[in-house]
Amino acid sequence: MRSPIHQTEFDRFNSLRIPASSNRILYDVPCKVCRDHSSGKHYGIFACDGCAGFFKRSIRRDRNYVCKSKSEGNCVVDKTHRNQCRACRLKKCFDVGMNKDAVQNERGPRNSTLKRHLAMYKDTIINTTPMRHDIMLQGYRPPIPMVLDLSVHRPPPIIPLPYIPRMLPTIAPPIAPLFPIDSIYETAAQIFLDNVKWIKQRLTERKPDLPIKEQLIILEDAWKDLFIIGATQVHYSFIQWIGYESLSNFNRPEKRPSIQKESQELHNVLSKCASLVIDRTEFAYLREMILFADRTDYDSVRPTSTCDSPRSTNDSNHLRETSFKKVFHDDAKNRLKTYTSLSPERFEYLVDQILPRFAIVTNYTIEELFFRQAIRDNSIVGTLANVYNTS
Repeated sequence: MRSPIHQTEFDRFNSLRIPASSNRILYDVPCKVCRDHSSGKHYGIFACDGCAGFFKRSIRRDRNYVCKSKSEGNCVVDKTHRNQCRACRLKKCFDVGMNKDAVQNERGPRNSTLKRHLAMYKDTIINTTPMRHDIMLQGYRPPIPMVLDLSVHRPPPIIPLPYIPRMLPTIAPPIAPLFPIDSIYETAAQIFLDNVKWIKQRLTERKPDLPIKEQLIILEDAWKDLFIIGATQVHYSFIQWIGYESLSNFNRPEKRPSIQKESQELHNVLSKCASLVIDRTEFAYLREMILFADRTDYDSVRPTSTCDSPRSTNDSNHLRETSFKKVFHDDAKNRLKTYTSLSPERFEYLVDQILPRFAIVTNYTIEELFFRQAIRDNSIVGTLANVYNTS
Protein backbone atom coordinates (compact mmCIF):
# COMPACT_ATOMS: atom_id res chain seq x y z
CA MET A 1 0.00 0.00 0.00
CA ARG A 2 1.12 3.55 -0.62
CA SER A 3 2.16 5.88 2.13
CA PRO A 4 -0.52 8.40 3.21
CA ILE A 5 -0.71 11.18 0.63
CA HIS A 6 -2.02 14.70 0.98
CA GLN A 7 -3.32 16.98 -1.75
CA THR A 8 -1.46 20.17 -2.49
CA GLU A 9 -1.83 22.89 -5.16
CA PHE A 10 0.25 22.97 -8.35
CA ASP A 11 1.84 26.35 -7.76
CA ARG A 12 4.22 25.71 -10.65
CA PHE A 13 1.54 24.73 -13.15
CA ASN A 14 -1.14 27.43 -13.00
CA SER A 15 -1.18 27.66 -16.76
CA LEU A 16 -1.91 23.95 -17.09
CA ARG A 17 -4.58 23.61 -14.43
CA ILE A 18 -8.32 23.46 -14.54
CA PRO A 19 -9.63 26.46 -12.61
CA ALA A 20 -11.14 25.48 -9.28
CA SER A 21 -14.90 25.55 -9.17
CA SER A 22 -14.65 27.97 -6.29
CA ASN A 23 -11.90 30.38 -5.38
CA ARG A 24 -12.57 30.02 -1.67
CA ILE A 25 -12.35 27.23 0.86
CA LEU A 26 -15.43 26.53 2.98
CA TYR A 27 -13.80 25.79 6.30
CA ASP A 28 -17.14 25.15 7.97
CA VAL A 29 -18.46 22.75 5.30
CA PRO A 30 -16.57 19.45 5.00
CA CYS A 31 -16.16 17.39 1.85
CA LYS A 32 -18.72 14.59 2.03
CA VAL A 33 -16.20 12.13 0.59
CA CYS A 34 -13.02 12.66 2.63
CA ARG A 35 -14.10 15.26 5.26
CA ASP A 36 -11.45 17.75 4.15
CA HIS A 37 -12.56 21.37 3.72
CA SER A 38 -14.86 21.66 0.73
CA SER A 39 -14.66 24.32 -1.96
CA GLY A 40 -18.34 24.35 -2.83
CA LYS A 41 -20.75 22.05 -4.60
CA HIS A 42 -19.34 19.65 -7.16
CA TYR A 43 -21.54 17.18 -9.05
CA GLY A 44 -24.37 17.57 -6.57
CA ILE A 45 -22.56 17.51 -3.21
CA PHE A 46 -20.16 19.62 -1.19
CA ALA A 47 -16.68 18.33 -1.97
CA CYS A 48 -13.05 19.38 -2.04
CA ASP A 49 -11.32 20.03 -5.34
CA GLY A 50 -9.31 16.83 -4.92
CA CYS A 51 -12.29 14.49 -4.69
CA ALA A 52 -14.17 16.41 -7.38
CA GLY A 53 -11.22 16.14 -9.75
CA PHE A 54 -10.76 12.46 -8.98
CA PHE A 55 -14.45 11.76 -9.63
CA LYS A 56 -14.40 13.69 -12.90
CA ARG A 57 -11.32 11.89 -14.21
CA SER A 58 -12.71 8.52 -13.20
CA ILE A 59 -16.02 9.08 -14.97
CA ARG A 60 -14.58 10.63 -18.12
CA ARG A 61 -12.07 7.82 -18.50
CA ASP A 62 -14.60 5.15 -17.53
CA ARG A 63 -12.32 3.75 -14.85
CA ASN A 64 -13.07 0.40 -13.19
CA TYR A 65 -10.82 0.28 -10.15
CA VAL A 66 -10.26 -2.88 -8.11
CA CYS A 67 -9.86 -2.83 -4.34
CA LYS A 68 -6.84 -4.88 -3.33
CA SER A 69 -7.49 -4.80 0.40
CA LYS A 70 -8.34 -7.96 2.33
CA SER A 71 -11.52 -6.23 3.51
CA GLU A 72 -12.53 -5.59 -0.09
CA GLY A 73 -14.64 -2.46 -0.51
CA ASN A 74 -14.20 -1.24 3.06
CA CYS A 75 -11.06 0.89 2.90
CA VAL A 76 -10.99 4.08 4.94
CA VAL A 77 -11.55 7.15 2.76
CA ASP A 78 -10.59 10.30 4.63
CA LYS A 79 -8.21 13.21 4.17
CA THR A 80 -5.21 11.09 5.12
CA HIS A 81 -6.06 7.88 3.26
CA ARG A 82 -8.13 9.05 0.29
CA ASN A 83 -5.41 8.24 -2.25
CA GLN A 84 -4.65 4.75 -1.01
CA CYS A 85 -7.57 2.98 -2.71
CA ARG A 86 -9.16 4.45 -5.82
CA ALA A 87 -11.87 1.80 -5.91
CA CYS A 88 -13.16 2.65 -2.44
CA ARG A 89 -12.80 6.38 -3.05
CA LEU A 90 -14.93 6.18 -6.19
CA LYS A 91 -17.45 3.97 -4.39
CA LYS A 92 -17.76 6.54 -1.61
CA CYS A 93 -18.22 9.32 -4.18
CA PHE A 94 -21.27 7.46 -5.44
CA ASP A 95 -22.44 6.53 -1.93
CA VAL A 96 -22.56 10.16 -0.80
CA GLY A 97 -24.43 11.25 -3.92
CA MET A 98 -22.01 12.44 -6.60
CA ASN A 99 -23.80 12.52 -9.94
CA LYS A 100 -21.90 11.06 -12.89
CA ASP A 101 -24.38 12.58 -15.34
CA ALA A 102 -23.22 16.03 -14.23
CA VAL A 103 -19.71 15.09 -15.35
CA GLN A 104 -20.85 13.70 -18.69
CA ASN A 105 -22.87 16.82 -19.42
CA GLU A 106 -19.86 19.05 -18.88
CA ARG A 107 -17.73 20.13 -21.79
CA GLY A 108 -15.21 17.33 -22.22
CA PRO A 109 -11.48 17.82 -22.52
CA ARG A 110 -10.01 18.68 -25.88
CA ASN A 111 -7.39 16.31 -27.16
CA SER A 112 -5.44 18.22 -29.78
CA THR A 113 -2.31 18.74 -27.69
CA LEU A 114 -0.62 17.36 -24.66
CA LYS A 115 -0.91 20.70 -22.93
CA ARG A 116 -4.71 20.52 -23.00
CA HIS A 117 -4.69 16.97 -21.69
CA LEU A 118 -2.50 18.06 -18.81
CA ALA A 119 -5.33 20.13 -17.43
CA MET A 120 -6.86 16.87 -16.29
CA TYR A 121 -4.00 16.20 -13.88
CA LYS A 122 -4.75 18.41 -10.94
CA ASP A 123 -5.40 16.41 -7.82
CA THR A 124 -2.84 14.30 -6.03
CA ILE A 125 0.80 15.24 -5.47
CA ILE A 126 2.80 14.07 -2.56
CA ASN A 127 2.79 12.57 0.91
CA THR A 128 3.40 13.85 4.39
CA THR A 129 7.17 14.18 3.96
CA PRO A 130 8.61 17.64 3.19
CA MET A 131 9.21 16.59 -0.43
CA ARG A 132 6.69 18.21 -2.78
CA HIS A 133 6.12 18.18 -6.53
CA ASP A 134 7.82 21.56 -6.94
CA ILE A 135 10.90 20.11 -5.26
CA MET A 136 10.77 17.17 -7.67
CA LEU A 137 11.29 19.72 -10.44
CA GLN A 138 13.64 21.94 -8.45
CA GLY A 139 16.77 20.75 -10.21
CA TYR A 140 15.22 21.06 -13.66
CA ARG A 141 16.07 24.47 -15.09
CA PRO A 142 16.40 25.87 -18.58
CA PRO A 143 19.95 25.55 -19.88
CA ILE A 144 22.29 28.45 -19.33
CA PRO A 145 23.32 30.40 -22.45
CA MET A 146 25.89 28.67 -24.62
CA VAL A 147 28.24 31.66 -24.56
CA LEU A 148 30.65 30.73 -21.78
CA ASP A 149 34.11 32.26 -21.94
CA LEU A 150 36.11 29.09 -22.48
CA SER A 151 39.43 30.91 -22.51
CA VAL A 152 39.27 30.89 -18.72
CA HIS A 153 40.01 27.48 -17.22
CA ARG A 154 37.38 26.43 -14.68
CA PRO A 155 36.86 23.24 -12.73
CA PRO A 156 33.29 21.99 -13.06
CA PRO A 157 31.16 23.15 -10.11
CA ILE A 158 29.33 20.52 -8.17
CA ILE A 159 25.68 21.49 -7.78
CA PRO A 160 23.94 18.59 -6.06
CA LEU A 161 20.28 18.03 -6.75
CA PRO A 162 17.99 18.02 -3.71
CA TYR A 163 18.00 14.88 -1.59
CA ILE A 164 20.09 12.87 -4.09
CA PRO A 165 22.69 10.60 -2.45
CA ARG A 166 26.17 10.52 -3.94
CA MET A 167 26.19 6.82 -4.69
CA LEU A 168 23.01 5.20 -5.88
CA PRO A 169 22.16 1.57 -6.62
CA THR A 170 21.22 0.66 -10.16
CA ILE A 171 18.22 -1.27 -8.86
CA ALA A 172 15.98 0.41 -6.33
CA PRO A 173 15.19 -1.40 -3.07
CA PRO A 174 11.68 -2.86 -2.80
CA ILE A 175 9.93 -0.14 -0.84
CA ALA A 176 6.77 1.76 -1.61
CA PRO A 177 6.96 4.74 -4.00
CA LEU A 178 6.87 8.17 -2.39
CA PHE A 179 4.26 9.80 -4.58
CA PRO A 180 1.23 9.03 -6.77
CA ILE A 181 1.23 8.33 -10.47
CA ASP A 182 -0.35 11.67 -11.47
CA SER A 183 2.65 13.50 -10.04
CA ILE A 184 4.91 11.44 -12.30
CA TYR A 185 2.83 12.34 -15.35
CA GLU A 186 2.90 16.05 -14.48
CA THR A 187 6.67 16.02 -14.05
CA ALA A 188 7.13 14.14 -17.33
CA ALA A 189 4.81 16.53 -19.11
CA GLN A 190 6.70 19.55 -17.83
CA ILE A 191 9.99 18.09 -19.08
CA PHE A 192 8.33 17.35 -22.44
CA LEU A 193 6.84 20.84 -22.83
CA ASP A 194 10.02 22.62 -21.74
CA ASN A 195 12.03 20.56 -24.22
CA VAL A 196 9.72 21.35 -27.13
CA LYS A 197 9.86 25.06 -26.32
CA TRP A 198 13.65 24.93 -26.00
CA ILE A 199 14.09 22.99 -29.27
CA LYS A 200 12.08 25.58 -31.17
CA GLN A 201 14.10 28.38 -29.61
CA ARG A 202 17.45 26.74 -30.38
CA LEU A 203 16.58 25.89 -33.98
CA THR A 204 15.35 29.44 -34.54
CA GLU A 205 18.60 30.83 -33.15
CA ARG A 206 20.93 28.35 -34.84
CA LYS A 207 19.25 27.93 -38.22
CA PRO A 208 16.61 30.64 -38.77
CA ASP A 209 15.98 29.61 -42.38
CA LEU A 210 15.33 25.94 -41.59
CA PRO A 211 11.92 24.94 -43.03
CA ILE A 212 9.30 23.87 -40.50
CA LYS A 213 9.18 20.40 -42.06
CA GLU A 214 12.86 19.88 -41.32
CA GLN A 215 12.51 21.37 -37.84
CA LEU A 216 9.90 18.69 -37.13
CA ILE A 217 12.26 15.97 -38.37
CA ILE A 218 14.92 17.11 -35.89
CA LEU A 219 12.30 17.37 -33.15
CA GLU A 220 11.05 13.87 -33.88
CA ASP A 221 14.58 12.45 -33.84
CA ALA A 222 15.70 14.18 -30.64
CA TRP A 223 12.68 14.41 -28.31
CA LYS A 224 13.17 11.06 -26.59
CA ASP A 225 16.86 11.51 -25.74
CA LEU A 226 16.18 15.08 -24.63
CA PHE A 227 13.45 13.75 -22.36
CA ILE A 228 15.91 11.31 -20.79
CA ILE A 229 18.58 13.94 -20.19
CA GLY A 230 15.88 16.21 -18.77
CA ALA A 231 14.89 13.48 -16.33
CA THR A 232 18.41 13.58 -14.89
CA GLN A 233 17.67 17.06 -13.54
CA VAL A 234 14.61 16.20 -11.43
CA HIS A 235 14.26 14.60 -8.02
CA TYR A 236 15.61 11.06 -7.73
CA SER A 237 12.16 9.85 -6.67
CA PHE A 238 11.12 10.29 -10.29
CA ILE A 239 13.83 7.80 -11.25
CA GLN A 240 12.81 5.43 -8.46
CA TRP A 241 9.27 5.23 -9.79
CA ILE A 242 10.52 3.80 -13.08
CA GLY A 243 11.96 0.86 -11.20
CA TYR A 244 8.89 0.37 -9.00
CA GLU A 245 5.78 0.86 -11.10
CA SER A 246 6.75 0.92 -14.75
CA LEU A 247 4.38 -1.92 -15.59
CA SER A 248 1.45 -1.15 -13.31
CA ASN A 249 -0.79 0.73 -15.74
CA PHE A 250 -0.26 -0.93 -19.12
CA ASN A 251 -3.21 -2.22 -21.12
CA ARG A 252 -1.12 -4.00 -23.78
CA PRO A 253 0.24 -7.17 -22.13
CA GLU A 254 1.98 -8.32 -25.31
CA LYS A 255 4.28 -5.29 -25.11
CA ARG A 256 5.32 -5.74 -21.49
CA PRO A 257 8.55 -7.76 -21.91
CA SER A 258 10.23 -5.16 -24.12
CA ILE A 259 8.99 -2.28 -21.99
CA GLN A 260 10.13 -3.99 -18.81
CA LYS A 261 13.63 -4.50 -20.19
CA GLU A 262 13.92 -0.97 -21.53
CA SER A 263 12.42 0.66 -18.44
CA GLN A 264 15.02 -1.12 -16.33
CA GLU A 265 17.75 0.18 -18.66
CA LEU A 266 16.25 3.67 -18.35
CA HIS A 267 16.24 3.33 -14.58
CA ASN A 268 19.87 2.21 -14.59
CA VAL A 269 21.19 4.97 -16.83
CA LEU A 270 19.29 7.67 -14.92
CA SER A 271 20.63 6.30 -11.65
CA LYS A 272 24.16 6.53 -13.03
CA CYS A 273 23.50 10.11 -14.14
CA ALA A 274 22.18 10.97 -10.68
CA SER A 275 25.32 9.56 -9.05
CA LEU A 276 27.42 11.75 -11.36
CA VAL A 277 25.51 14.86 -10.26
CA ILE A 278 25.47 16.48 -13.70
CA ASP A 279 25.65 20.22 -13.17
CA ARG A 280 23.76 22.87 -15.13
CA THR A 281 26.62 23.67 -17.49
CA GLU A 282 27.23 20.03 -18.35
CA PHE A 283 23.49 19.59 -18.80
CA ALA A 284 23.38 22.50 -21.24
CA TYR A 285 26.20 21.11 -23.39
CA LEU A 286 24.81 17.56 -23.35
CA ARG A 287 21.41 18.88 -24.35
CA GLU A 288 22.90 20.75 -27.30
CA MET A 289 24.85 17.66 -28.36
CA ILE A 290 21.69 15.55 -28.29
CA LEU A 291 19.68 18.04 -30.33
CA PHE A 292 22.23 18.09 -33.14
CA ALA A 293 23.45 14.49 -32.89
CA ASP A 294 23.66 12.10 -35.81
CA ARG A 295 21.43 9.27 -34.60
CA THR A 296 23.21 6.73 -36.82
CA ASP A 297 26.17 6.97 -34.44
CA TYR A 298 24.13 4.98 -31.93
CA ASP A 299 22.76 2.28 -34.23
CA SER A 300 25.05 -0.34 -32.69
CA VAL A 301 23.24 -0.11 -29.35
CA ARG A 302 19.75 0.76 -30.58
CA PRO A 303 17.32 -2.18 -30.17
CA THR A 304 15.32 -3.49 -33.09
CA SER A 305 11.73 -2.69 -32.20
CA THR A 306 8.40 -2.93 -33.94
CA CYS A 307 6.78 -0.95 -31.16
CA ASP A 308 8.03 2.53 -31.87
CA SER A 309 5.58 5.15 -32.99
CA PRO A 310 5.57 5.54 -36.76
CA ARG A 311 7.32 8.57 -38.14
CA SER A 312 5.10 11.32 -39.41
CA THR A 313 7.37 11.71 -42.40
CA ASN A 314 7.98 9.33 -45.27
CA ASP A 315 11.33 7.62 -45.73
CA SER A 316 12.12 10.10 -48.47
CA ASN A 317 11.66 13.01 -46.09
CA HIS A 318 15.03 13.80 -44.61
CA LEU A 319 17.12 16.84 -43.89
CA ARG A 320 18.35 18.36 -47.13
CA GLU A 321 21.53 19.54 -45.48
CA THR A 322 22.97 18.23 -42.22
CA SER A 323 26.40 19.84 -42.03
CA PHE A 324 25.07 22.55 -39.72
CA LYS A 325 24.09 19.84 -37.20
CA LYS A 326 27.64 18.51 -37.07
CA VAL A 327 29.02 22.01 -36.55
CA PHE A 328 26.76 22.73 -33.59
CA HIS A 329 27.15 19.23 -32.14
CA ASP A 330 30.94 19.34 -32.30
CA ASP A 331 30.99 22.87 -30.88
CA ALA A 332 28.99 21.77 -27.82
CA LYS A 333 31.14 18.65 -27.46
CA ASN A 334 34.36 20.67 -27.52
CA ARG A 335 32.98 23.12 -24.98
CA LEU A 336 32.03 20.25 -22.68
CA LYS A 337 35.51 18.76 -23.06
CA THR A 338 37.12 22.06 -22.13
CA TYR A 339 34.75 22.56 -19.22
CA THR A 340 35.59 19.13 -17.78
CA SER A 341 39.30 19.29 -18.65
CA LEU A 342 40.33 18.71 -15.04
CA SER A 343 38.48 15.41 -15.17
CA PRO A 344 38.90 13.95 -18.68
CA GLU A 345 37.56 10.58 -17.58
CA ARG A 346 34.30 12.31 -16.66
CA PHE A 347 33.99 13.73 -20.17
CA GLU A 348 34.68 10.33 -21.72
CA TYR A 349 32.17 8.63 -19.45
CA LEU A 350 29.41 11.14 -20.24
CA VAL A 351 29.99 11.11 -23.99
CA ASP A 352 31.04 7.52 -24.64
CA GLN A 353 29.15 5.60 -21.95
CA ILE A 354 26.07 7.58 -20.91
CA LEU A 355 24.73 9.19 -24.09
CA PRO A 356 24.89 6.02 -26.25
CA ARG A 357 22.84 4.15 -23.63
CA PHE A 358 19.90 6.47 -24.32
CA ALA A 359 19.48 4.73 -27.68
CA ILE A 360 18.61 1.44 -25.96
CA VAL A 361 15.33 2.95 -24.76
CA THR A 362 12.85 3.30 -27.62
CA ASN A 363 10.41 6.12 -28.21
CA TYR A 364 7.61 3.64 -27.63
CA THR A 365 8.70 2.84 -24.08
CA ILE A 366 8.89 6.51 -23.08
CA GLU A 367 5.51 7.08 -24.69
CA GLU A 368 3.89 4.18 -22.82
CA LEU A 369 5.54 4.93 -19.48
CA PHE A 370 4.78 8.63 -19.27
CA PHE A 371 2.34 9.85 -21.92
CA ARG A 372 -0.20 7.17 -22.80
CA GLN A 373 -2.82 8.44 -20.36
CA ALA A 374 -2.42 11.97 -21.68
CA ILE A 375 -2.45 11.31 -25.42
CA ARG A 376 -4.63 8.18 -25.21
CA ASP A 377 -4.83 6.59 -28.65
CA ASN A 378 -3.11 9.49 -30.39
CA SER A 379 0.44 9.25 -31.67
CA ILE A 380 3.24 11.01 -29.83
CA VAL A 381 4.45 12.17 -33.25
CA GLY A 382 1.22 14.07 -33.86
CA THR A 383 1.33 15.45 -30.34
CA LEU A 384 4.88 16.67 -30.87
CA ALA A 385 3.90 18.52 -34.02
CA ASN A 386 0.83 20.07 -32.37
CA VAL A 387 2.73 21.30 -29.33
CA TYR A 388 5.64 22.54 -31.46
CA ASN A 389 3.38 24.51 -33.78
CA THR A 390 1.50 26.12 -30.89
CA SER A 391 4.44 26.79 -28.56
